[in-house]
Amino acid sequence: MKAIQKILSVNEINVDYSYQREVDIKRCKRIAKNFSEIMIKPLKIAERKDGTFWVVDGNHTLNALKILGIEKVSCDVFQSSGRDDESPLFVRLNTAGEEKGKSCTPYEVYIAGLSCNDSNYMAIKELMDSVGVEIASGRHSNSKKVICIGILLNRIKCQPLALKEAIHFIKNVWPDDNNAWNAPIIMGCIGIVGALDESNTKRAMNNLRKYSCESLINKASAIAKATDTRRQQCIRQVLFSMAKI
Repeated sequence: MKAIQKILSVNEINVDYSYQREVDIKRCKRIAKNFSEIMIKPLKIAERKDGTFWVVDGNHTLNALKILGIEKVSCDVFQSSGRDDESPLFVRLNTAGEEKGKSCTPYEVYIAGLSCNDSNYMAIKELMDSVGVEIASGRHSNSKKVICIGILLNRIKCQPLALKEAIHFIKNVWPDDNNAWNAPIIMGCIGIVGALDESNTKRAMNNLRKYSCESLINKASAIAKATDTRRQQCIRQVLFSMAKI
């Protein structure tokens, strides 16, 4: 997008938290402490059709300026129709940032993707909603939440049907096991549903119901340690073994 450089008032720049990440106050204070007008880069700002300005890249710098009491800032301003234009740019600018701490987490990218109705992220949300599991930003052992967003995105792009079948397989086998919703179990079950026909899939379900996910993961971890093998590979091996297929 073509941008025009403008000097804007700090207070006239808005933040759309439907795609922007939460502000890290410690990072803002660190930027403020080491602030240099020579080193600061122009903020990336969207000017919407109603004439309002919205920060796309540089929100932490914007907050640091407010801490310092600086009223004006140099900005690269581009025309925007709204968050559908802004959130993909936010993701692109923040997923490969060279600055330490700049890159978005997979969860932040996921939220930004939802805000612009990205078909892949919408499909992930619909799939996980269908089994009553929430996409989360961190580990939650006492609730049905999944944090392996990168795995889900990768599989929804290249193995959408296998992912859908694996998610429902997990829901049927371990409906109340919060440990089921992690990357190794999901990837292992993708392998199982891809290798079996319908009758053998049902047999595998019945066999796996005898084991908790924690016991399967512990068994795989022990094998991985003993054989110096990747745990992901061992979990797949254990799942196939316990499923008796």
